Amino acid sequence: MRRRVFKEDNLNWDFLITSEHYSIHITGGSVKIYDRITKVPLKIFSGYQYLYTGDVSPDEKELVALENGKHFYVYSLDDLEQRLRVTLPRGYEAIDVYPFYSEDGNLLYVPVERYIYTDKKKGRGYYEFSVCKYDTTKKYTLVNTEKKDRKLYHWDQLDRPDFNPLNMIETLLPKFEHVTKGSVHVTDADIEWTLGELKFIFQEDCDRQSDEEYLVMVLSERDGWEEVQHLHLSEEELIDFIQTLDNPLKAYCIETSLGGFLVKSSIVDKCKMKKITKRRYYSD
Repeated sequence: MRRRVFKEDNLNWDFLITSEHYSIHITGGSVKIYDRITKVPLKIFSGYQYLYTGDVSPDEKELVALENGKHFYVYSLDDLEQRLRVTLPRGYEAIDVYPFYSEDGNLLYVPVERYIYTDKKKGRGYYEFSVCKYDTTKKYTLVNTEKKDRKLYHWDQLDRPDFNPLNMIETLLPKFEHVTKGSVHVTDADIEWTLGELKFIFQEDCDRQSDEEYLVMVLSERDGWEEVQHLHLSEEELIDFIQTLDNPLKAYCIETSLGGFLVKSSIVDKCKMKKITKRRYYSD
């Protein structure tokens, strides 16, 4: 089974992929392949820039290394040679993310982003996030590019070696069974609950070691969904938070400030709305 972790300090980067037969270190400028059991170095590819993450195919025949930029590289683990240098679709980059193979190894998923200008003169715009799907059986031919609401598969999520983004929501979904307010949408990596102009994205918090911590990302719809704040909740707090979604006497409060939008983590009674000024409230 593949395991991926990374270590970072002020001087060094080391993204480690461990499979049944190999240990692979991706360090920014090089890809180092070792025999996992004997620790003997098998091959070192060097001369790269910003080559930070990667994955090994399930059959351990190929290795992919993703550049923090516009390319990824494919290596054969049979003869230890570089096979391909693939350029991402025009205008897209892979920034601070990792690629991963499908369970059967026939597809490779690469998260990408590009900046869409709404006003070039003033430099205004927004980031559009997508995931590129490549057919590995046809020399990594691009199949399609699917838009996403936000960036997926950030390398920070690999702090826990057993992390699998496709299974993250299994522990969260049962907690939403009773929710009837707004709309609940299940994605590959999280649960999205939308209420009015607010969107709450629920995940297991993979940046922490505790399995009882959950992350709630709060977004506001201003020229597209824009992230407002992160809330870290314990298991008990998460359940209490979700249970209030169907309480008709509750509302969520957003307070404006010069720095943008600040989300109040507490829940405000509707009866108190008229007593508070210069605030915007959202309910069903």
